[in-house]
Amino acid sequence: MKLKVLLILLFLSLNTNAQYSFTESQSTPMNWKSIENDFAQVIYPENYKDRAIYMANLIEHYSKYVGLSYGVKKPEQVALIYRPEMANPNGFVTLAPRRTEWFDSAQFSSRLSSLEWHEMLSIHEYRHVIQQDIFNKKTVKFFDILMGDTGQQVLSFLARKPWYMEGDAVYTETKYTPAGRGRSPRFMARLKALLLKGETPTYDQFVGGSYNDQLVNWYIYGYVLVSYGYKKYGDQFWNVVMNNVTARPYPNGIVGAIENSSGVDFYDFYYAAFDDLRKEWNGDKFNNLPVSEYNVKTNQYKNGANLFYVEYDLDNHYRLIKESKDEKEVLTDIAYSEDFTRLSYSNDYAIQSQFLPHWRYGFKSYSDLSLISLRDGDIKYITSGERLYNPHFNKDGSKITAINFDKNGKWIIQELNLEGAKLRSITNSKYDFLEAINLNNNEVIAIATRDGKGKTIVKANYSNNRVLELVPPTYNNLYALNYDGNNSVLFEAQYKGKIEVFKLNTTSKSLEKCTDSNIASYSPTFSNSNFYFTEQTINGKRIKSRSLNSCRGLGINSLVNRSQYFAKNDPSDSYNNFELIDIKDRKEIQTKNSNNYTEEDYSGFDWRSATPHSWSFFVGNGYGLSLYADNYLRDFSWNVNLGYEASENSPYSSAIVDYKRYWPILSATVDLRERMVSQLASDTDDYGWDEVAYGIKVELPFVQKHNLYNLNLSLSYQAEQVMTDEYIQYDTKVSGEADFIRQSTTLSLSLYKDFTTRSIISPWSFSLLGMYQDASTDDETGLEDDYRWFGSFSITTPGLFTNNGIKISVVGEEYGDGDNYRFQPSSNEFMGYAYSRGYDYFASKKYLKSSANYLFPLFYPDYNIAALIYFKRIYMNLYYDITKAKLSDTRKSIQLSSYGAELVFNTNILRALPVDFGVRYIHKYETQEDEYEGYLGTSLAF
Repeated sequence: MKLKVLLILLFLSLNTNAQYSFTESQSTPMNWKSIENDFAQVIYPENYKDRAIYMANLIEHYSKYVGLSYGVKKPEQVALIYRPEMANPNGFVTLAPRRTEWFDSAQFSSRLSSLEWHEMLSIHEYRHVIQQDIFNKKTVKFFDILMGDTGQQVLSFLARKPWYMEGDAVYTETKYTPAGRGRSPRFMARLKALLLKGETPTYDQFVGGSYNDQLVNWYIYGYVLVSYGYKKYGDQFWNVVMNNVTARPYPNGIVGAIENSSGVDFYDFYYAAFDDLRKEWNGDKFNNLPVSEYNVKTNQYKNGANLFYVEYDLDNHYRLIKESKDEKEVLTDIAYSEDFTRLSYSNDYAIQSQFLPHWRYGFKSYSDLSLISLRDGDIKYITSGERLYNPHFNKDGSKITAINFDKNGKWIIQELNLEGAKLRSITNSKYDFLEAINLNNNEVIAIATRDGKGKTIVKANYSNNRVLELVPPTYNNLYALNYDGNNSVLFEAQYKGKIEVFKLNTTSKSLEKCTDSNIASYSPTFSNSNFYFTEQTINGKRIKSRSLNSCRGLGINSLVNRSQYFAKNDPSDSYNNFELIDIKDRKEIQTKNSNNYTEEDYSGFDWRSATPHSWSFFVGNGYGLSLYADNYLRDFSWNVNLGYEASENSPYSSAIVDYKRYWPILSATVDLRERMVSQLASDTDDYGWDEVAYGIKVELPFVQKHNLYNLNLSLSYQAEQVMTDEYIQYDTKVSGEADFIRQSTTLSLSLYKDFTTRSIISPWSFSLLGMYQDASTDDETGLEDDYRWFGSFSITTPGLFTNNGIKISVVGEEYGDGDNYRFQPSSNEFMGYAYSRGYDYFASKKYLKSSANYLFPLFYPDYNIAALIYFKRIYMNLYYDITKAKLSDTRKSIQLSSYGAELVFNTNILRALPVDFGVRYIHKYETQEDEYEGYLGTSLAF
């Protein structure tokens, strides 16, 4: 028990408030409005009132259902922030402050379901609001009083698990809508593959992750565990579990709560849930397929003797491959998502869309098109600042048809040339288009949605915008069109618990089923009299081909009538056998009570911006009182600290106000502290003073992404008035005072390639940090003025073997001629060294440190010791450091060098804390001393 309390206190000492960085917090500057009902205050940009009314009405509609299993009949009002400028579909619920945020989108992929996007958010995210509210009671309420929202966040992270939160939300969206994720076989396809492969992954593998296999995310295994609990123990089971957790919110508390509520050992509960699924899926085994390393081959295109496809494994990024006979050529690494990305091919190019960030505002993003040469893999973006999805080449490869989510919030069909110029478009007020492919010069075949009632396949005309439905609206999750150039299209759809390939004649509307899957078949493409497709297997995905003559006729109703396309006894789409619950009148819910909503201006400066949402008694690396406040838009915040700083062993107080609506970001600061500096890290040469500083800071952030490469750039300037007095030197008071103008200019640049699954460090990166500080004064009775340069530079490259990495870094610092005033240290790494490893930090006039590191993996043990610690990876780092330093009070220079090895353990502590710890061997070259030490680090982010 003492260990658990100690770990909680250690956890609370971390900065849990930093949920987003500055550049991830805001929308572009705009006028904001708000409306509200009893259940939601919707905050939205000007001109989106109709959408805001729809969202408020959806929240009101689902308020009757969303909290029933927790005994909540009327949920408390929640703030809903509507972000209409995002390209990626998402939504979230969070604290600090309490709110839910929705990105505008549609079901342009098959990742979620065919349910209307805002309806999906209104049930799924609203369930998270309920989970959050029912958690804040009993012991959790005490921590809420003690620490505000941060207390809730910490205990939720420790005691509950994301798998419960997301699994319960997926369960709810499946139960109370006609098309939640639990009704789609795609959702559990990979889990089915894992269970048919052999043993169930351990609980620690699911929670902590694994480098040995591609496991499923917490939405999926969480849905299974939550569903099993409801099915086995009744509708009140998880309410009882959460009551137990809130009373005893200790690390990994949900495991004990399940045992107390069910009366069975947690592991019996856990394995029984997956064993039941395996038994029901056992008839779909791959009897003649041996188990192998995880590998994906998908999104294929056959062109003569060449087969192009996308390949992925745990050691590599997604790669575009050209295969001919026995030769295999890697054309390029690509930014690819099996959920959101599809390549379309012509004879010369492949084309895809990619999510890209806005250069400044985190709540604005794009989905732009890039051409990839099939000759040399060269990648060229042909659009900029657009939201384009599911691009397809026309028959001769001269034009592109894509879906355009335009600035008016309408989903239209857009034709473009190979330079990205927009040509023609199809707009229809009744339909939102989700995917389209050219039928001829004037017509397209498209997947669309009408009135929020699932998906339909239509024929649409460029010249008159007319739309003809070929397949009536259905909640079947249709996706991945491919056209044969004649009169047939291939596509994916769900059927009897599987994802299958179907062929539709666009003239006669006749339908044929072309695959008989064990689990799923994806991404169909025509190839003369055959077709190629991707098959889900126990080892990943593989490419197969079949004759078109093998397709067999089915009626259209086989995809439309739920009783025909749903399986009766297959958990892939009927795990809970829920009845179909649908909104009776969607048109009414879009406009209901529209005259009763009063639109008001929302400036962002309301009670929320003036009221702390969190407070803490851990300040920086010391203790004290810290208060945090943010407005709902997260573009205004303030923080006040009163405490004791451990790094200089002295009291201090500070306040900072940030205004982040524009570019640049502006901050105002006030800081009062007692400074204490040691010249040579001894107790006899300390000198100190009282310091009061106030000033402003200006920051210019910039972000960019190109394929797999990321650029983060920040330039900041800070100016402060600093007043010093009450000097102490060698434990003796000295007279004098000095007023300084302290200035600081910082440039931070980071360019890096995305990690692969097993990467220890980025395979290619470059980072630079440069800082100049100046403290100038005209006073002569106190401290002298001074300046400081600080800089760091590092590069990483691949090593000699797979997943090996090389990191070279240089860090340096230089002070001016002032003898007394000292800036606070800049290079104290968390649990690390400013100088060469093994040498303590001391104040120096100048130093330069160079380091070389070679990192390589040793084992991926996936080994846990009870619920205490889970070992995910063990790797080695060989290093050499050399530091040259000039002492502050002499002209003498010294050299400090060391070399050695670090054995590093990637672990998960108490199934909650991702902690890296290691054992370091140090050989100090100058003194010929050997040392061994342990060290600790963590990668927590909130």
